[in-house]
Order: sequence, then structure tokens, then C-alpha cells
Amino acid sequence: MECVCHFSTRVSKRRNNLRKRFLSFAQDYLQEAVGLLVLFDLDETLLDSLEAWLQAYLKVPETAGLPEEEIITSFFVRSEAAFERNGITDLNAFYSTLFNALKEGGRVKVMENAEETVAQLKKEGHKLGVVTSRNKSVARLHCPQSLLDKLDVFVDRDDARPKPAPDGILKAYELAGVAASQAVFVGDHSHDLQCAKAAGVPFFFFRHADDKFQKHLKLDAAVSFSDFRELPGLVQRPQGR
Repeated sequence: MECVCHFSTRVSKRRNNLRKRFLSFAQDYLQEAVGLLVLFDLDETLLDSLEAWLQAYLKVPETAGLPEEEIITSFFVRSEAAFERNGITDLNAFYSTLFNALKEGGRVKVMENAEETVAQLKKEGHKLGVVTSRNKSVARLHCPQSLLDKLDVFVDRDDARPKPAPDGILKAYELAGVAASQAVFVGDHSHDLQCAKAAGVPFFFFRHADDKFQKHLKLDAAVSFSDFRELPGLVQRPQGR
């Protein structure tokens, strides 16, 4: 009788182990089948917009005489000290003038190989989205419709607090109906990395061929790529998965 009980216990343990392994396999399979939510920053990630923004700032009276380096390091991240230093007190008027200058510039284009990569990720079953700190009207201004049509979610400054706050990413996977464990974020700035960390999602750093915008950033710890054609392979094996 004792042998029978011992054998029964062993069978029960083996059955439980098999059940756990099956559930783990099923969970991994379903996650793979459903795909991930791949979120992108917009400016200087999906869109090659640096020169357009610089030219726009140089057309605004308050920033017309500033060096490009100061515009990049201070105004691209909305430094309050920079506004005060340059006598900018009416932010609404300043940004209205800036956005009008940007609209007239027309120098923005989709980053090389980005649209093809977005199409490939979509074909592989991933959901796609944008999380940007720009206002809605400006954020969508230079996005071609062919790119917008492939996006499942588009979260901007009008929808959530801007980066580095995690609100945009949290809002994006809420809208997409996925868990944080199924999302990744692709960006080109330290604010993007901070946003991803705060939201608890893996981050992929897009390194520019021209480091004019990124030379002051220290993101060596981030998984990086410099050609969008590399991204699908990285998305299949995000860190910590």
C-alpha cells in the first residue's frame, strides 16, 4: 500500500510539472502569435526632422541668433531656464510662431528604411504606435498617410503628459489593449529611455549616422541600432524576455 501511495505521489508531481510546462509553452506561443506592441518616438526616430526644427527655431525672433547646439540642448527639451534666459514669457505665442515656421519649412521626411520596417513589423503581426511629446496638429503634420495607416495608436502631448513621464506609453498600451509585458519602445533620446524605464518596457535606441543631435547623450547601456532594417530582429528577442 505504501508503494502504491508513493507511486501515486510521483505520478501526481509529474502531471503537475507537465501541466506547468504546457501552460508556460501556451503562454509563450500565444504571446508570439499575438505579437508585440512596438511603440516609436516620432521626431528623429520615425521622422528625419532635425534640420526642419532647427530652421524653424532660427526663424523665430527670440531664438534666431542662437547657436544650433543651444537650441538642441535647451529648447528641444523645453528647458525653463532657456525660456527665461532668452526673455520668452508667452509660451503659447512663441510656439505658435515656431509651428507656423515649421509648417512653411517642409523639410521633414520619413527616416531611411523606417516605413519599410514598419510595414514588415505590421506584416509579422505586431501592433504599432507612436508616442510623441509634440502637440497633435504638429505631430501629424509631416507624417505621410501611408505611415499613419499602419499605426494602431498615436499618443501625443494632448493625450498624456510628455516624456520623460511614462504616461504616453501607459496610454498607448491601454488603447491597444495589451499588457506592459507585450510592449517595447523605440526612441533616440534620453527622455525616451527614461520614459520606457518608468513604464517598465524594453527600450531600443536608434543611433543617428550624424551625431549632431545625440553627441551629448550617454545611452551606452541601451540596446541600439543604426539602420531600421535591424529592428525586426531585435524586436523578436527584446531584453528581459
